[in-house]
Amino acid sequence: MVTVGNFSNIKLNSNNATSANRTFTLSNGLVDGQMLVIYPVAGAAQLLDAGNVNIAGNFNFGVEDVLHLVWIGNKWLQVSRSNN
Repeated sequence: MVTVGNFSNIKLNSNNATSANRTFTLSNGLVDGQMLVIYPVAGAAQLLDAGNVNIAGNFNFGVEDVLHLVWIGNKWLQVSRSNN
């Protein structure tokens, strides 16, 4: 689990090139409307579409991919994703 806290962006650093080998979830947001941008700086990782994350399916991050989320109620909701 990645702890979000009061961060607005999270840089992922993975030592594996296969995203499914590095799956993760997110902790709860702090307030409704909290925005979060996630992007990798190395390797690959996969955010699971489960629990408090409601996105359009698991997201497989590679370098230069970006996912933008907003915390509403009790879930992280997808605003946009860019698979670069």
